[in-house]
Amino acid sequence: MEVINEIKHVIHKFGGKVYRKVYSDPLGVITKSLLEGGPIQQYKTSSNELAMINAASKLEKFERKSEFPTREIYFMTGKKYWYQTLFCYKSLHDNSQLDYVPVLIDDGTMDKKLVDVMLNVMPWCKVILQEQMLDELSTLVPENKYPSIRRWRIKQPLTRKLTDLHGGRSGWKMLLDSDMLFFRNPEWLTAWMVEPDKPAYMVDCKEAYGYSRELRSRIAGTQKFPDRANIGIFGFRSNDLDLDWLEYALRTLELEEGSHYNITQGLTSMLFAMHECTVAPEEEYIVLPDLIEGKNPKAIMHHYVAHSKRSYFQYSWRYV
Repeated sequence: MEVINEIKHVIHKFGGKVYRKVYSDPLGVITKSLLEGGPIQQYKTSSNELAMINAASKLEKFERKSEFPTREIYFMTGKKYWYQTLFCYKSLHDNSQLDYVPVLIDDGTMDKKLVDVMLNVMPWCKVILQEQMLDELSTLVPENKYPSIRRWRIKQPLTRKLTDLHGGRSGWKMLLDSDMLFFRNPEWLTAWMVEPDKPAYMVDCKEAYGYSRELRSRIAGTQKFPDRANIGIFGFRSNDLDLDWLEYALRTLELEEGSHYNITQGLTSMLFAMHECTVAPEEEYIVLPDLIEGKNPKAIMHHYVAHSKRSYFQYSWRYV
């Protein structure tokens, strides 16, 4: 059985490269352009993204709502996403009844200049640089004991939503993706932050778990999976992440069905399946808002994945 699985893995790995080179990648470029409105709209989107970056560099210091904010909210960020992080936090800060301490986890690209930019706008934020994180992980998630976890942490940085936030740690944590904006009081999120008692996520526009249901069922020991879980909003208790299970899950997924970009959502789908969860109201916390919603936001929050970047950069960030 192990030999057969290894052969399947090799075919998947090298056959997949040929398929992507000849067919999938060129078709993907064309499809992406069409979904984003064509070359002219793509140019407008890029130009407005530059305007957003420029606006972020000129933001004035945010005003604190209380002298000693205590609730922490996490972001993974760096040189590619810093301006989105600032706008996401500002939109939350301006619309929420709570005052948050933003905890910025360095994706490996932050330098002193960028840290200073973030501190100038959010003086009370916490920054965890990559060097510090690696230091902590050497004790919490040692490489000699968890080689698959540590390898995947480099191979697919999104797995750090699990490893860096929760590996060997304790307590509830809420992580937000940077490419999101809030437009009204996020009551569901506020309720979770005040009294977290279940894992929390939002509803995706489609199921994107990367791996077959049969394999995930076998690894998780259950067939009861969440419908379209998206971890742009990701609330979880670190105590509930079993590192031995995570090591086994990563090794088994890769061995039997190869590598996949969406491995993090595949893993979290299994974690959610093993717990009772709370889910953000789909009509108010929207993944992939359409252009009409992007131009004139009615929902509480948008998560700008894929081609919704057009509405994000051309229109929505200006509301903030």
